[in-house]
Parts: sequence; structure tokens; C-alpha cells
Amino acid sequence: MVGKLCILLSLSMCILGQDEPTNNLPAGSEDILSNPYSDGFSCEGQAYGYYADVENNCEVFHICLPIENNEGEVIEYAKWSFVCGNQTVFDQQTLTCNHRDDAFPCEESSSLFGAVEFGLVESEK
Repeated sequence: MVGKLCILLSLSMCILGQDEPTNNLPAGSEDILSNPYSDGFSCEGQAYGYYADVENNCEVFHICLPIENNEGEVIEYAKWSFVCGNQTVFDQQTLTCNHRDDAFPCEESSSLFGAVEFGLVESEK
């Protein structure tokens, strides 16, 4: 029993001793990004959706969610950030990670913000 307790204490010390991520990206992301990560993307004013991060060469994308109060007014925005797999970029046209040569041009991605809906279900007639 004492041995198991020592192992648990050792593991918890390792976890507590780890550096907290400062950019909300998965550990090791910097190894596959072509440039250091820049956290300049804001969900402010965006509708719910998936958004390519042009500043990060579309190697990163974000999910934005406006959070409303009881009166329907947006009071804050939630943002989740993800890294596309090695050698891929976020394709704003298909809302998937894709090979750069097959993807919608990254620098034009903002022209499609809000144009491609994901996760919306049409109401039954």
C-alpha cells in the first residue's frame, strides 16, 4: 500500500511540476507549426463557427461560440483552438484540415467566414 501511495505522490508531483500551456494548444504543437504561434485571433463579433487562423498560416483553426444572457445579448465569446496535422492547413471552404495544395487559399479564408455553416439543423416542416 505504501508503495502505491509513493507512486501516486510521484505522479502528482510530475503533473503539478509541468508548465501550464500559455497558448491553449496541445503540447508539442510548436513542433509542427511552420512559425511560432501567434495568439492574435479573436472571436469577438463572430457567429458560432469554425475559423481559419490566417495569421498562423491556417495551420491553426478556432471554434467560436457567442455566449448569450437570458435576454439574448452576447455577454462573452468562448474560443477553442486546434492545430491541423503536420503538413496540412485548415480549409475554410470545407471546414476540414487539408493538404495546402488542395485547400482554399489561406489568405482568402476570411472572405468565407460565416458563409459555410456547420452543425446547424434545419427545423422540421
